[in-house]
Amino acid sequence: MVSRVKRNSQNLRENLYNVEKPSSIAGEAMLRAETPEEQFKLINAGRRNFLYNGAMQVWQRGTSFNNIGGGGVAGYNADRWNATRYASGENDIGRENANDLDGFQYCLRSARGGGDTTTTARFVSQVLDKKDSYQLAGQFVTFSFYARTGAGFNGHQLNSMVRYHTDSSVEERLYYNNFISAANQNGNEEVHKEVSTGWKRYTNTHYIPSNVQQVSVSINTEQNLIAAVSADYFEITGCQLEIGKVATPFEHRSYTEELALCKHFYHVLSGDNGDLYAPINFWMEGTGAMKGAYAYPVEMRVEPTITVSGTWTIDGGTSGNPSVTLLNNHQNTAGKTSVRFEFLGSFDARDGGVLSYASGGKITFDAEL
Repeated sequence: MVSRVKRNSQNLRENLYNVEKPSSIAGEAMLRAETPEEQFKLINAGRRNFLYNGAMQVWQRGTSFNNIGGGGVAGYNADRWNATRYASGENDIGRENANDLDGFQYCLRSARGGGDTTTTARFVSQVLDKKDSYQLAGQFVTFSFYARTGAGFNGHQLNSMVRYHTDSSVEERLYYNNFISAANQNGNEEVHKEVSTGWKRYTNTHYIPSNVQQVSVSINTEQNLIAAVSADYFEITGCQLEIGKVATPFEHRSYTEELALCKHFYHVLSGDNGDLYAPINFWMEGTGAMKGAYAYPVEMRVEPTITVSGTWTIDGGTSGNPSVTLLNNHQNTAGKTSVRFEFLGSFDARDGGVLSYASGGKITFDAEL
C-alpha cells in the first residue's frame, strides 16, 4: 500500500520575514522586494548625480574671477556654475584646495574683500537643461553639498534652494535664485544654521511635479550683511542632486568624464593651456582666403556663440607661416557639432596646414543657458 503525505502550502516570503535574523529595516526591504527593479531603486544603483562638476574639478574659463555677476548678469566661473550678486559690490569666485575633506581636491570659494560695505547677498547656482530636468518629473529630489566658511564670514548661516518651473516656452538660467522670466515657479528654501570653518554636509529635499520643465539648485548668503572683514567667504564642493528623500554618498566621476560633460555647454581652444595647435585643418579656397573645419569634441547644447581673440599663424603652409585673421562670421556654417571658419591672410595656391596659436590666441564656444 502506498502512503501519501499532504503538506499545506507555505508562503516562503512571509516565513523569511518572520525568521529571526540579524537584518536591518533596509535588509528586510531587500528581502521583500519582488523584482530586480525594486531592489535597484532601494540601493540607488547606477548614476545618481544630476549636477555637472559637483566636485569643482573643471575650470575651463580660469580659476579666479573678480567682481562677477553684479546685478544678476551671467557670471559663469567653474564649469556649469553661475555666481551673481544683488546690485554691485565685490563678488569674487576662485578655486581653492578642499583641505581636510577626504575624497575632494577642489572647492569653489565665494568671497568679498575686506572693507566691502555692500550688504547684498551672493548666490552660486546651477540650472539643469530641459533634457535632464525631465528625468526628475514626479519625484522627490535631494540636493546635498559640503560647505565651510572663513573665520570672518558674516551671517552664520547659508541658504539653499531647490527650484523648478513648468513653463514650456523658456529654457533659461537663474537670476539670483529665481528663473529669469519663467512662469509657474516654485521651490523649497532651507536655512542652514551655524555654518563654521569645518566642513559639514547640508541637504534640501523637495518634490518636483510631473509637468516640470527645468530644475535648479542654488546656495546663497543672507541679505543686509555688515561690512566685510578679512576671510569673509564660504566654500562649497561635493554638490549633488539626486532622486529620493535621502542624500547618498557623493558620486565621483573621473575628471575626463566630467570635462566631456561640461564641454556640451562650453569649451575653449587656447594656447594658454599649453597646446601649440588648434585642431583646425585649413585649405586654400579662392584668392586670399582659406577655409577651416573644426568638429566639436562633443555635441553642444545649442549652436554656440563663438568668440575669437588673439593672433594666429599657419604651420605647414608654403608662405612662411603667415599670421592670419579668423573671422567671426565663419560663413554661417556653425551647428551643434561643427563649424567652418574663414581665414584672411597672405596665401598662395599651394598653402594648407594646421592653425597655430600665437599671442594669446583663443576661441571660445559658449552654449550655456
